[in-house]
Amino acid sequence: MKEIKLTKNKNTMVDDEDYSRLSKFSWWYDDHPSNGYAVREIQLSSNPRRRKKIRMHQDILNIPSGMVADHIDFNKLNNQKSNLRAVSKQINNAHRQLRKDNTTGLEGVTLRKYKTNNRFRAQVGFNGKRIYLGEYATPEKAYEVYKKAFKNLHKLEPTQ
Repeated sequence: MKEIKLTKNKNTMVDDEDYSRLSKFSWWYDDHPSNGYAVREIQLSSNPRRRKKIRMHQDILNIPSGMVADHIDFNKLNNQKSNLRAVSKQINNAHRQLRKDNTTGLEGVTLRKYKTNNRFRAQVGFNGKRIYLGEYATPEKAYEVYKKAFKNLHKLEPTQ
């Protein structure tokens, strides 16, 4: 693993095999609220005003049409291939929804605190909605239920 320096005192991690190709470009940290990615620009034609922003993770994966790059660990500056996967927009959105309130470190499982005991809620994202799968005594049991539902809905294994 190697690091490439970005603007704003940020660094991005890449695999050794990608470092020599990627480090030839001038990358910066795009701190727009919806971004936080390592980016560069390319010129689209002979007109210098026609430019396109390229995100490093998309460059690394060479994403096929209709797919997007997903950072498995949610760290947008971890651009190692082991942390990237090409998925549909639907699966990427489901993954993003689950990050927002995850308190256990397990995808799809959150801790619910009650006065008498704690329970672990399992839920899965599908078609832009969260589907409640129940509450369980252990995070492992909740994660088992989540994995099964994720696989059935998305026809794909979850990230963990």
